[in-house]
Amino acid sequence: LQSSRDIAVDTCVEILSCYRLYTSAKKSPPAQLVLPESLQLLPLLILSLRKSSLLRPALAKGLGYAQSPSPTCDDRCFQQHYAMNVSPAVATLLVHPNVYCLTSMESSDGTMYTPSPVDMKNRSMGSSDEVDYEPYIRLPHPIHPSMSCLNDDGIHLIDDGFSLYLLVGNRVSGEKRNQLFATTNSNTSHNSDCLDISTTSDFGEKVGNIIHQLRTFHESRFTYAPLVVLSDSLDSTVHSHTPTENAIESSSNNSYEGILLNLLVDDPTSHEKGYVDFLCSLHRQIRNKVMSETYAETHGGF
Repeated sequence: LQSSRDIAVDTCVEILSCYRLYTSAKKSPPAQLVLPESLQLLPLLILSLRKSSLLRPALAKGLGYAQSPSPTCDDRCFQQHYAMNVSPAVATLLVHPNVYCLTSMESSDGTMYTPSPVDMKNRSMGSSDEVDYEPYIRLPHPIHPSMSCLNDDGIHLIDDGFSLYLLVGNRVSGEKRNQLFATTNSNTSHNSDCLDISTTSDFGEKVGNIIHQLRTFHESRFTYAPLVVLSDSLDSTVHSHTPTENAIESSSNNSYEGILLNLLVDDPTSHEKGYVDFLCSLHRQIRNKVMSETYAETHGGF
């Protein structure tokens, strides 16, 4: 694993060094980190890959929140196999999850939209296939997967390519929770940990639509993404009942912190730097490689 993590960084350094050496970027000041327009997010992808469960070091059993090695050998093997067989869009989610703030959505988010021929005029050539005209659910704009972007009074949806996580802040009002979760007067509950997304409120219906769109949007998503709620506590007026398509599982407080730490890949961890520090380290390696190559060419040796 350590070798794979190092290879990822070395490959990134090699690509960006070649760009610096053999393009117009060689005229840029040495103190400036220059990235090609099409690879602006490459350093972020490499850092996220190193932090993901595909390559990150396993947390030993009993250390911090881990009740067992995290990830286990079986989990890591499955995730690596899954990553090699899905589309690039889903594979990207495995290393850099999408986070949506559901409490600050625009009015059109979560509603059905059908593109018209007029909407296709600004699309690139070759993209106006029939599939482009199929209706779809509008998704909110994603935010950075960082703790600094999460609000205690907000509700956030996180998609990591495997599961969907519904993070309910501890300051979310009881009224908002009741709009989100379905309630029932039935006393014949089959599973006390199972809830449903409400289909009777406008907010609940939009959230349900977004969840359905995320589950069905990527054809290469081979598994049915379960919906897991992350919350310190659920309002006492929210009841549980027989699982349905919108059923969700509640996560215990013990694993709450661990799940968030794994999902919020923009934040520094005990084994990886933050993004800014990683860019500084990457820049030093690129500068050293460029200086070495330039010196070798100048003195006629390689």
